[in-house]
Amino acid sequence: QAQLVTDTEIAGGQTYRAVSNNMVNYPTQKGWYMDLPVSGERVVVDPILRNGRLIVPTTIPNSDPCAAGGSSWLMEIDYLNGARLNKAVFDVNGDGTIDGSDILAFTTGTSHAAGVRIDAIASSPSVVRGFGDEGALENKYLNQSSGGIARVLESGQPLSNRRTSWREIP
Repeated sequence: QAQLVTDTEIAGGQTYRAVSNNMVNYPTQKGWYMDLPVSGERVVVDPILRNGRLIVPTTIPNSDPCAAGGSSWLMEIDYLNGARLNKAVFDVNGDGTIDGSDILAFTTGTSHAAGVRIDAIASSPSVVRGFGDEGALENKYLNQSSGGIARVLESGQPLSNRRTSWREIP
C-alpha cells in the first residue's frame, strides 16, 4: 500500500509534512511503502520503533556534489501502515504541550504533522523521556552535519492501550 507525503506547511518558523492515511489490507497486501518526494531524499540511518511509531530521519544531500551538508526530515508515522498518526506528536504551536491544538491546516486538509524539517543532515535521534506532565513528553536529540544538535519536543504517549505482555494460565 502506498503512503504519500501529501503537503507541507510552515508554523512557528518550522516546516511540517502531512502524510496520507491509507490503510493496509494485510490479507491481500504485503505491507506499505513511501516514495520520498524530494529528489535524492533517502533513509541512511536505522529507524527507531517506539510506542507503535516508526521514527526515522530522512537525508537530502546538498544538490552540489562538491558541497557539504544538506537537510533532513524527522518523520514519525504508524509502523503498521506507514500512515500519519491519529494524534499530534509534534509541538507545532510551541507552547510546550502536545495536544489537540497542534493541528495544521494543510492545503490537503487539516491533520497532524507527520514530519518536521531539520536544516542539516541529522542522525538517528536519541530519546530523553520525562518532560512535561508525568513524563508524557520526550525530547529527541539529533546530531547535525552542521556540528549542532537539533532538539525536537514530541509526545511520548503510546498510540493506544495495547497489551504489552500476557500470562499463560494452565
